[in-house]
Amino acid sequence: MNISLSFVLCFIILLIQNCVTAERFPGEQYARLDFYRDEVIAPNSLSTVGLSSLRISFLHVSQKHGGLLKSLTLQTDSFAGLPNLTELYINNANITFDGNPFIQIPTLKTLELVNGALTEVPQTLISALPNLERLSLETNHIKIIPSDIFVNYKHLKALSLRNNGLERLEPGWSNGLEQLEELDLMNNAIPARPDMFAAFRNVKQLFISDAFDPSGFRADALGSYPQLTWLNIDHIKMTSLKPGMFDGSPQLQRIWMDANSLINIPTGVFEKLTSLRDLTFVQNRIETIEPGAFSGLNMSHIGLSNNRITTLQRRTFSGLQVGRLDLGHNMISDLKPFAFNGLKARTVDLGHNRLIEVGAHDFYGLTVDYLDLSANDIDNVAPGAFRNTKIEKLALYGVRELLVKKKEWGLADGVQILM
Repeated sequence: MNISLSFVLCFIILLIQNCVTAERFPGEQYARLDFYRDEVIAPNSLSTVGLSSLRISFLHVSQKHGGLLKSLTLQTDSFAGLPNLTELYINNANITFDGNPFIQIPTLKTLELVNGALTEVPQTLISALPNLERLSLETNHIKIIPSDIFVNYKHLKALSLRNNGLERLEPGWSNGLEQLEELDLMNNAIPARPDMFAAFRNVKQLFISDAFDPSGFRADALGSYPQLTWLNIDHIKMTSLKPGMFDGSPQLQRIWMDANSLINIPTGVFEKLTSLRDLTFVQNRIETIEPGAFSGLNMSHIGLSNNRITTLQRRTFSGLQVGRLDLGHNMISDLKPFAFNGLKARTVDLGHNRLIEVGAHDFYGLTVDYLDLSANDIDNVAPGAFRNTKIEKLALYGVRELLVKKKEWGLADGVQILM
């Protein structure tokens, strides 16, 4: 809803203990309080306001660079008189609890205590929130998650423990989280174990980028998740893909695998993922793609940029339909004849590679709206090279030594050349 100017001005001033009163924002359902020094939310300060969402934020400081968080003291009745509050966000604060302020807001469904100084999950405090559905304790200093810590949170659908430096998940830590749909453990240091996420049979979004200790990821850590749609496994030291490794998650729509150590993309990994739309392998060490690795898929995007691919074999992308295929910033110098045969795409990006020529059959059988060959050192295009290519636009930005000969190359008059 629109927030009036007087309402905004009320909350950009420096606030002191007891100064927040209902008459400053009558009728508003959302409030943001910006603090710049140590503060106390006094008892009944917000009573009778009727808020449904409250965001409390302090000036951001970098704890990694020695910055000290400002203190926020919450008392038992700090949130008294807020019977309709469903969302509470507290950012950049060292929170001191003088009693349990959450007993006054049992209607709360979303709680974020982010970028703070918590060293453990505040189990006793949040036990007063029987309707909690979303909990984020992101960017704190929680190192261990004990057994049964969430056992009483049957309604919890989303949990974020990102960026805590987590070192251990005790056996049984996931008890009570059987209905969880979103789990974020990114940027931690957890030892990988077989089937470590087996309890999360209903999870739809799993984010474990850079979640593991120096020993890295192990393939048997992932199990079968019938409802899983998003999987982020960037930065986990993954070295290989195994055929069938994702078959237990047939609803997958997005898989991020950037910044790993993959060398080869084999066949049999993705062929059963008929819902897959977005797949990224940016900044791996990929040298080879086995022909047919993406066959049968109908994708929005495949990201393969910034790898070590030198050669594309015959029919590498046969049977693939994709919105954008990004092969830019590799070391591709050799396109085998028919490398793109059977590929249908809106955009194919081969920019910033090491191509010096286009052979007579390199793009045979390709259907594409926009083919980008920019920033290569192409000085020769074979006669008829595009005669069997359906193309609307050809980008040759930065290809300075090439004289365009549309008719000789086999390009229709209506094809746009962009240079």
